[in-house]
Amino acid sequence: KSAEVRIAAAIYLLSALVILWMFFDIWGNLRRFSRLARDIRTGNAGGLSFADQNRVPEISGIATEFDRLVLGLRASARSIREAAEENAHALKGPLAVISQSVEPLKRIVSDGNEAGRAIARIVRSTERLDSLVSASRQLDNATAELMEAPEERVDLSTLTKSLSESFARNHEPLDLHILLNIDAGIFAWGSEVLFETVIENVLENAVSYSPNGGTISVSLRRDGGVAILKIADQGPGVAPADLNRIFERYFTDRQPLEIAVNGEDVTAHYGIGLWIVRRNLEVLGGNAEARNLPDSGFELKLRIPLAG
Repeated sequence: KSAEVRIAAAIYLLSALVILWMFFDIWGNLRRFSRLARDIRTGNAGGLSFADQNRVPEISGIATEFDRLVLGLRASARSIREAAEENAHALKGPLAVISQSVEPLKRIVSDGNEAGRAIARIVRSTERLDSLVSASRQLDNATAELMEAPEERVDLSTLTKSLSESFARNHEPLDLHILLNIDAGIFAWGSEVLFETVIENVLENAVSYSPNGGTISVSLRRDGGVAILKIADQGPGVAPADLNRIFERYFTDRQPLEIAVNGEDVTAHYGIGLWIVRRNLEVLGGNAEARNLPDSGFELKLRIPLAG
């Protein structure tokens, strides 16, 4: 009941209220930062910045640094894409000149002598360099996609069915059969571009292993909170020791295989397709596994988190 105790209690109560106010103010500010970060990731920020959303002067410096970080990532992704296109253009020009210059020599030099064999090596090396340039551009573009890919609700069922049917049409010379077993209405959060890259690379892997007239099985189903996508072929499979290595960058155990894709011959494999598959899935919260089938053939199993 003394005045001193009452004054002390009032001071403590006021201090508690001030602390609670600061707590909820900072908490609300962090919630705004969280929503903005999600909108930036999904491409729905609409020009807003962390500095715009900040209501706490004490952390204005942090908000400014976040904005600089976002701008830096966007600039890096843009620079990677531009460099990929510029480098590919700069390298493909001289390669085209070499190829054109060799053509007249091929008509006047016999294949059986040393000069003919040297020209054949030049042609093969030029084609290989051209394929390597394309592969390098694909790697750079895939890296840029990961840095700025929006997150959206993607219809995996429709996308998988569409891409599988498209592959069947584009590889008609191999007389492949695509067997589909796809559950409808399976959705996942992510980027349609990234999912498309994943599915296309796995299908391309199956096509390159498949014998003429073979069957490629594509199944998509729910399993708890994840989607299970399995793509299996009737090819020779992979050496057991290499099952984990096939996801490493530049690893391949395949011989070049000539197939027609959209009117063009694909004659080389450089071991980047499955590396991109695993990397993209890990960014999206999933993973990839490989196994040889009991009788014959090979299967890739992808786990993809479902959208709520």
